[in-house]
Amino acid sequence: MNNNFVVGPSPHIKSPRTIDYIMWDVVVALIPAMIAATIFYGMAAFYILFASTFAALFFEWVVLHRTFKVRDFLGDGSAAVTGVLLGLSLPPALVQDGYLWLAVLGSGVAILIAKHVFGGLGKNPFNPALVGRAFLVASFPVMMTGRWITTGVDAVTSATALAPGQVDFTLRQLFVGNVPGSLGETSALAIIIGGIYLLAKGHIDWRIPGGFLGAMAVMSVFHVGITQGINADFLQAAGHEVLFQWFSGTALLAAVYMATCYVTSPTTKKGRLYYGIGCGLVLILIRYYAQLPEGATYAILFMNALTPIFDRFTVPRTFGEVKK
Repeated sequence: MNNNFVVGPSPHIKSPRTIDYIMWDVVVALIPAMIAATIFYGMAAFYILFASTFAALFFEWVVLHRTFKVRDFLGDGSAAVTGVLLGLSLPPALVQDGYLWLAVLGSGVAILIAKHVFGGLGKNPFNPALVGRAFLVASFPVMMTGRWITTGVDAVTSATALAPGQVDFTLRQLFVGNVPGSLGETSALAIIIGGIYLLAKGHIDWRIPGGFLGAMAVMSVFHVGITQGINADFLQAAGHEVLFQWFSGTALLAAVYMATCYVTSPTTKKGRLYYGIGCGLVLILIRYYAQLPEGATYAILFMNALTPIFDRFTVPRTFGEVKK
């Protein structure tokens, strides 16, 4: 106990884990996903990621500084995280179709409206990157979801792995990264590498991605049992369905990088676990029963709105407190 708590008069030693340190470390953890997107989608991924990230940094700089210094432009790293996450949630077809400006517009909505209208870093109730993506999907649905391209230089029109009737992708392809979709969902392996890095550095709590993916797994097993019945092939079918739901779409990207946002997730341990479970439940319900093939954006935004409730009802009881 004495090693965990140090009580004494000021001055106190400042922790090296500053906002800048954590935010730029998250950017480092996103590098595997960015590299995978560039490998599989070529320069289209680079253009989108550059446009969304540069625009996010620019809008943040306009609001906070407006006097040019490289350090001011780069900021504390939170705008860079928002820009990269938004870019990874966009389809690579934007470049071929001439809609690269959507990446800039989405970053503008994320930084100016979702973040600074509410007071800036630490005060935004919803994840800015997801608000930017939700705005683009609602305002430009054809441009955002009307066309997907396969990986590789000679890319052609295709459908995402979650599209109805699309059953051509193996679990190995989904895991390594060889499927059409948004930039950040092309390689589960790259996201897992980044997630392990964040867990090892203590930047994210396992309860959120654990609850998120655990809820998806339980619901997937129930779905297989209800639709296919309990037979000799049940375990194999259920296992395949769980891995398919984890590795396809933006489930892993959302569970590791978006649901774990410090500002918009609960502060208590129980609250974070319940919040993660809620994200997974809402996502899997949208995938199975709604008209959308993917629902990570709306699942997390919905649970962001419930974060104050989780914080209120999961506050640990004070030592010695008597339950009323």
